[in-house]
This record gives sequence, structure tokens and C-alpha cells, in this order.
Amino acid sequence: MWNWASGFAGIIIGLGLYSNALADDVSVQVGQRKLVDVGRAEGVVLDNPSIADVQIFKGYQIEVLGKVVGDGTLMVVAPDGDSRTYAVHVVAGSQAPSPGSEASDAARAAVFGGKKIAGASCAEPVEGKRAALALKQARSLAEQDRIQEAIQQANQGLIDDPQAAVFHLFLGSAWAKLRDQARGAYHFETFALSCPEHPAGKTVAQLLQDFGRRISKETQIP
Repeated sequence: MWNWASGFAGIIIGLGLYSNALADDVSVQVGQRKLVDVGRAEGVVLDNPSIADVQIFKGYQIEVLGKVVGDGTLMVVAPDGDSRTYAVHVVAGSQAPSPGSEASDAARAAVFGGKKIAGASCAEPVEGKRAALALKQARSLAEQDRIQEAIQQANQGLIDDPQAAVFHLFLGSAWAKLRDQARGAYHFETFALSCPEHPAGKTVAQLLQDFGRRISKETQIP
């Protein structure tokens, strides 16, 4: 199991895995989620974790979620011990649409990285036994305040049924409960774009607007 607590400096000194050459640049907007193909990955560390959240996705991609404007260096370690480093740049994104804005769905999607799901299923129960069971288990875990486990179940449900937008509604709430507003905004926006007529739509839209205003204030240059 990768020791996440070892820190970027500890990896360089203790394991001697540092590569002098940067593999590539990764640019992402505040609130935006980006997947980077890296091949097989066992560990990942960002030396400036305040600017972005990073995690391994499906074993061969790194998910980078921008939080605040800034730069950092991302190290990805493969199972054989080889490593690659990436320069990470988090830049200011567009402001979230104000109430009553006629901005297009495409423009809104660029704010937090959300995407409209083609053929989205917005109603419950979720189709498919495995996906329905995953949602049930995710909710049960959330009620027990086991949020990380609940998120894992919901992500599995999305794999089983990618059109089930309700998982994004659940994940938005779960990440918000963990105070990860940027990741929550991605899922909330995906849900809002995919299910604009859903009864929860107005509440979700208000959450996105509030988060957008806060991000705009944080990224303003004094």
C-alpha cells in the first residue's frame, strides 16, 4: 500500500525515485476535473496539495481537481518503482453564471468541469440490480457517516450504470460533506446539466452559484 503520508520530499530522499525531467505540463481551471493518462500508477503525490486534489483513477489515470490558483509538481510512481513528474498549473476559471443567466450548457460545463450525460436516467429506482444495490449501500454507509466508503460504492454504481445521474447528485452531497467543495461541484454540475427538470435542480443550481461566487472572490488579485 502506498504511504501517502510520506510526503513529496520523503519520496525523493527516502526512495530515490525522483526523475529530473518533467514528463509534461498539466493545466486545469479552479473547480475543473481533468484526467491524465499516465500508464500504470501505484502512488501519486503533489508537492503543493493546497492547489489541487489528486488521486489514481482506474489504475492508469490521475484525476486532478483544481482548488486554488497556483503551481506544483506532481510525481507518479509506477508499480516497478519508476516515476514520472508533471508540472501542474491551476488557473482561474470563468465565473459561475448569475441567476437568470442565459449562458449555454457548454459554458456552464466549463466552470466546474461537469458534463451533460447523453441519455441520462434521472428517475429512481436506478436500472440494473448491481447499480441499484450500489446506491442502496452508498446511502446506508452515508447514514453511518462512513462517507469515503459511500463514495466508493457510488463510484462503482456509476461504472455499472453510467447514465444514472442520481449517483452524481449523491456524490456531490458526499464530497460536500467532506468539505471538498470543488469535487462536489463537479458532480452537482454534471447532475444539473443532465437532469435540468429534476426537483432537486433549483437547490443544486443555488449551491453551484454560491460556490462560484466564493471561488471568484478567492481568485481575485488584490
